Amino acid sequence: MFFVNIFRISLLLAGFLKIGKPLGVKLADLPNMKIWGIVIALISMTLSGLLLWFSLKKILIGTAYAVWTSIGAVGTFTIVVLFFGDPNIPLRWLGFAFILLGVILLKMGLDESNANAPHDARHYFDFWWPGAKSTRAKDT
Repeated sequence: MFFVNIFRISLLLAGFLKIGKPLGVKLADLPNMKIWGIVIALISMTLSGLLLWFSLKKILIGTAYAVWTSIGAVGTFTIVVLFFGDPNIPLRWLGFAFILLGVILLKMGLDESNANAPHDARHYFDFWWPGAKSTRAKDT
């Protein structure tokens, strides 16, 4: 079940703030934005790191890091293609889609209500491979 809580919100904000570092570095290349670009990068990195740290209190690090990194990568890619003239070719957008798909699959594979229980990964294959029955009790 998906629900919104302060830890998920902080993780999303951390991911969006992660975009500020490469954007600030890119802006620092412009003559009239050198100082402001560096300031944007430093503030973004600091706030992003703090929010990521806070979100790790309740979100598993593997999931949190993947979400945080992918928001930064996808957001940065989108901004530089749309506003800074990076190549806009279908193959790059396919890579963008694979990043999103990877995070979605990572999240789908995590049963947060059972995150601290002993793991039996076979139940993830019940649909695709009927012979791989897990010993986990079925949800009713």
